[in-house]
Amino acid sequence: MSPDKGLSSRNKGSPDHAGPGAGAAAGIDVLVVGAGPAGVGAAVEAARRGARVLLVEQRPHAGGAIHRAAHDGGPSAVPMPARHKRNWARLLRELDAFSARIRLLTSAVFLGIDGDGVCMIDSRADGPVKLVRARAIIYAIGATERAPHIPGWELPGVVTAGGLQVQMKESGQAPRGRILVAGNGPLPLALGAQLAALGNAPVAVLEAADPYRGLWRRPAAALGLAAGPKQLIEAAGYFRQLRPARVPYVTATTVSTVSRQDDGLRVRTVGPRGDARDYLVDLLVLHAGLACNDRGIPSGDVHGVIVAKAGDCNRVLGADAAPGEGRRVAAMVMARLDGAPSSPADRPLPWGIRAAAVFQASLRRLFASARPPMDMDTILCRCEGVTARDLTVRDLRSAREIRLVGRVGMGLCQGRYCAHAATMAADGDAGALTLADIDGPIPRWPIRPVSVKALADAQEL
Repeated sequence: MSPDKGLSSRNKGSPDHAGPGAGAAAGIDVLVVGAGPAGVGAAVEAARRGARVLLVEQRPHAGGAIHRAAHDGGPSAVPMPARHKRNWARLLRELDAFSARIRLLTSAVFLGIDGDGVCMIDSRADGPVKLVRARAIIYAIGATERAPHIPGWELPGVVTAGGLQVQMKESGQAPRGRILVAGNGPLPLALGAQLAALGNAPVAVLEAADPYRGLWRRPAAALGLAAGPKQLIEAAGYFRQLRPARVPYVTATTVSTVSRQDDGLRVRTVGPRGDARDYLVDLLVLHAGLACNDRGIPSGDVHGVIVAKAGDCNRVLGADAAPGEGRRVAAMVMARLDGAPSSPADRPLPWGIRAAAVFQASLRRLFASARPPMDMDTILCRCEGVTARDLTVRDLRSAREIRLVGRVGMGLCQGRYCAHAATMAADGDAGALTLADIDGPIPRWPIRPVSVKALADAQEL
C-alpha cells in the first residue's frame, strides 16, 4: 500500500472508520518509539521542556535490549556493571517524576506514518491499531545485530550473540551443553563472561580480529581507547570472569563451516596461519558486529511530522552515551517545535557523546578483520532460502531486481539481516542493496507485521 494512501482515504465516508485527521488522538507533541535508555532520556527531556509525550515500547516493560527484564517483569539475573544499573534507576525515577506529561504504552509496535501524518501503533495488548497524531517523532529503536553468513549458519543450534543474551536475560539461565562463542567485537567477550557467571562457561571465545596486534599497529586507535576508561575496566572484568573457568580467548580465528554431527554441531575454524581446528558443540553463538537499526525510519521529515533519530539507531555509541544522546536529540526537536531553525544540529556535541564516538571508532579500527570470500552455496536469506549463487546466476542488474526477483528483503526480517549479506555477495555496483533501497525515502506501512483485523478496527488512542 502506498504511504500516501492512509487509512483515511481507504475508509473515507464510513462512520466506524473515520479518517485519522478526524479521529486520531490529539494532544501529543512528541512520540518516542523505543523505551531503552536513549528513548527514555529523550522522553524525559521533551517533557522537561513542556511537551506532552507518548513513549511506545514493543516489549511488556521499558528497558531496551540492555535492560531487558526477566520473563516475570523482575530484574534479570544476568550480571551487569553497576554503573548501568545506576543510570537506568535514575532514568526510571525521572520517568516517574514526569508521569503527568509522559504516557508509556508497552506491548505496542510502531507501524508507520500514513499519508495524513497520523502514526499507527499496533497495541497488541488491546487488539485494535491505535491512531496518534504527533508533531514530532523520535526513533530510539537501537541497533541490529549482524551474523556472519557462512555455510551452515542457518542450522538449528546456531544462534546470534544478541539473541542468546536476550534469552538469558529473560530466563535467568544459561543454555545447557557445550557452547562455542565466535564473532567479532566486544559483545562475544561479554557474552562468554555472562555464560560463565550463570554456570555454563563456553568451551572458547573466538575473535576474528587480532586486537592485541592492533594495539601497536594502530597507535591512534589504541590512544582513542582512553576515551572509555569505564568500558576498559568492564572488559577487564570479563576477562577475570573467564579466567577461573579456564575459557580460552583466541584471536585471529574465524568459523569457516558448520555442519550437523550426530546430535550436535561440528564447527570448523581457521586460525591466523590457516590452521584448521574442529569443535564439537551443542550450541554455536555467532556475531559479526552491530549496525544502526534504521529499518522503517524516513530519511527526513514526512507528512508534516518532524522526524529524528536518537541512540544506536542513529549511530552506535553504547549504553553509557545513550541517555545523553536521547536528551540532546529531544532538545533539538523541541527547539524546532518552538520555531527555531535546524541550526541546533550544528552545535558542538557534549563531551560524553564525543568521547563515546571516539571510543567506538577506536574499537572498530582495532577489531577490523578481513572478510573471507563467500561460498556461493551459502544461505543469504533464511526467510526465502536465497543463496549467493541465486543472485549471480540470474544476472540481476539492480537493487529492485534483487529484491523482487531474488526475494532478498521480502521475508519476515524485511532485509534487516539479508540486505547487508546480499551486498557482500553481489557482483558489482548493481547489487548494492541497502535497507534504503527496500524502504525508499518514505517507508511504506506497515513496517512490521500486523493483522488485517487490527488495522480494520483502528481507533484513536
